[in-house]
Amino acid sequence: MSGTSKNDPESNFLTLFSSYIVFSLNFLPLDKKSTVTVTEDLLNRFVLFQDKTSFEEIYNLLFPKIYKFFGFRIKNQDDTEDLTQETFLVILKRIKTFKFQGNGSFEAWCFRIAKNVLSNFLSKKKRKDLEVSLDSVGFSLKDEKDLERESNIKDILRALDNLKKEYKEVLLYFYIDDLSIEQISKVIGRSENSTKVLLHRARESLKKEFEKV
Repeated sequence: MSGTSKNDPESNFLTLFSSYIVFSLNFLPLDKKSTVTVTEDLLNRFVLFQDKTSFEEIYNLLFPKIYKFFGFRIKNQDDTEDLTQETFLVILKRIKTFKFQGNGSFEAWCFRIAKNVLSNFLSKKKRKDLEVSLDSVGFSLKDEKDLERESNIKDILRALDNLKKEYKEVLLYFYIDDLSIEQISKVIGRSENSTKVLLHRARESLKKEFEKV
């Protein structure tokens, strides 16, 4: 098994996948995962002392991640904003129940909340599966290179949408939501080794689907 290294020759397709997604969203390269996380000290300052500045720091760290989580899974910008807000309300309501288990654990906890909020939303909408749409990307095209990029993005998203739900989810968590293997394992309720295997299989499945489109 090749593992999850993005420098592995076997993962050239995933590099292509990441580069087009990065272009479309103007985000940092996905192989440069953020090491900035919500610390125990920051959480304690907010929970114990209701420090407004601490909450602002937490919000600023989490908002782009939570917003991107919903933006890649639903088509409507208004719904994305509403669900992001709903997620933060739940986080605020439950934050005193959270038990810190190392850097990154709070983000994983928040993503579990976001996942539940999304699940409830889709249930109400009677939609059975997660959707990834070019409409949610929202960028303007100007020249032939842009048109070529759009075509490649569409092919990638079609391939992604043809995957099993668990494969699609784990790829989005790792490459789009920028979660580590440890964080993903906590979100989906698997061991780290099981999560690595799942990600590997998802990558292989995505490459095969991409060859078909």
